[in-house]
Amino acid sequence: MRAPLILLLLSVGCSDYSLEKAVEEGKAPQEAAPDTGVPTDSEGSDDPADPPTETCNGEDDDRDGAVDEGFDDTDGDGVADCVDVEECDGLDNDGDGAVDEDLDDTDGDGVNDCEDVEDCDGLDNDGDGAVDEDFDDTDGDGVADCLDVEECDGLDNDGDGMVDEGFDDNGNGLPDCTEEEVYCTDFSTFSDWSYNGTGSWRIDSGMLTEGRAGSYEAIAWTGDMGSSDRFSIEVDIGWTGSLNDFAGIAWAVSGTDAFVVRWDDPQGDYGRYTPTGAVDIAACSAGVCTSYAVESATDLYRPADQSMSTLRVAVDGSLVEVSVDGSVVLVADVPEVDGAGPGVVGVYSDDNDGGVWFDDYCVWVDGA
Repeated sequence: MRAPLILLLLSVGCSDYSLEKAVEEGKAPQEAAPDTGVPTDSEGSDDPADPPTETCNGEDDDRDGAVDEGFDDTDGDGVADCVDVEECDGLDNDGDGAVDEDLDDTDGDGVNDCEDVEDCDGLDNDGDGAVDEDFDDTDGDGVADCLDVEECDGLDNDGDGMVDEGFDDNGNGLPDCTEEEVYCTDFSTFSDWSYNGTGSWRIDSGMLTEGRAGSYEAIAWTGDMGSSDRFSIEVDIGWTGSLNDFAGIAWAVSGTDAFVVRWDDPQGDYGRYTPTGAVDIAACSAGVCTSYAVESATDLYRPADQSMSTLRVAVDGSLVEVSVDGSVVLVADVPEVDGAGPGVVGVYSDDNDGGVWFDDYCVWVDGA
């Protein structure tokens, strides 16, 4: 009976010895330490005297509630330069000393598209894929007026309010590309002309002349040139003798009615104007003329030696332009003439005692 008791004691004693020994040697399992919330060395220092260091990375490294504090924020948007991204806003977002760098600048003017303003310069300034948008394009050809060039095509290409300017080589007031010469005579004959009034008309030395004393009205006229809102008539005109009064161009002639451009007192014998001479635009009927516009500030003196000057009238709707020897002397808006011409055309004379002479009479209409 004593033997089992000895074995039991030996067994228990051996077991206790092995556990203690293992603990001492660090080989036995141990209970995990409780989580205190203090970072380990892998997360940062847990020494209050050596806290984690804030770096510029968009994170709160030192867990003080602020991100990247103490680092430059040039544009003041709350994002440190080191992690900020450049935007097109006129600011240096990333603190590199450059503003809006590496952004699109389609026209290469140094101003990024997002801030650029469209100019009328043939370039896409604002990078929207359109050139000179919102600028006037009068002729609708896709080229803004500011860059368009006037062409002879019956249109106002450059938006200056004029059509086909600069294309009038013969100086008749109509563009060369659209004008049609419908009548021209050198007065070698008077067979296709008629006249009314009490003038004394005849062909002399290859020119048409009229002259007699006294106040009267005389219109010599030829055929009907049709209807056109834009036309031009010119004639060479000269004088001889003295006491010459009115002479000029007539259109829309009907009996004794006509629109006329008259050159008055070219030698100054009547002393009406200073400087000498004047031109007017008038409507005449049965010997009575009503003047719509007069130009008397230009020196229109011409000697009475039969030297010729070119008188021209160009009508565009209600706009009437009168020129002498290529220089415009009178421009007037005369609503009464709009749509009235050219019709039957001719020349006008009144009270040319010494005599007035006409040569090279031509009519053009705008065929555009």
